[in-house]
Amino acid sequence: MDNMLNLAPIFTTSSGTRVTLEDFLRQHVNGHQRVIYIGTDSRNTQHTKFSTVLVAYTPGRGGVILRRNRRERKIESLGERLLREAFYSVELAIAASSLLPRQVSIEIHLDINSNARHKSHQYLTAVVGLVSAQGFDYRVKPDAWCATCIADRVVKRS
Repeated sequence: MDNMLNLAPIFTTSSGTRVTLEDFLRQHVNGHQRVIYIGTDSRNTQHTKFSTVLVAYTPGRGGVILRRNRRERKIESLGERLLREAFYSVELAIAASSLLPRQVSIEIHLDINSNARHKSHQYLTAVVGLVSAQGFDYRVKPDAWCATCIADRVVKRS
C-alpha cells in the first residue's frame, strides 16, 4: 500500500483537472456543506482498480467530485479488497479532516451489504470497525451511494 496520502496533485476533478486536496476543498467547501462524502469502489480486471471519490455536496446546488484512481496487483480475496477500499476512504478522510472547517463532518460510504444474503456481508464487522475506530460516520448498502454509485461509475470508466 501507499504511504500516507500525499497532498500533491494526484487528484482529478470530474472535468479532468489535476488538483491538490487542499485547493479542491478551499474552492468547493464554502460553508454551505455540512457533510463531505467519501467512498471507494474496486474492480478486478488483469489488475485491481480502485477509485476513491470525495463529494462536496451543496443542498440545492448539487455536488462536485474529486477522484483518485489506483491500479494494483490483482486481489482475488473479496475481504482484502473490501478492507483496502475502506482503508483508502479512511486515508482520504484523515487528510481532508485537517483541512475542513469544524462544522463540516465526513461520512464514509462503504461498498458492503447490510443484507446477510450477500457475500460482502461477512466482512461488515471488520470493515465498519476500521472506519468507526478512526471516528468517522459511515453508511453501508443500500445507503452508501458515494461508493456504490459514484465510485462505482468512476472505477468502471478508468
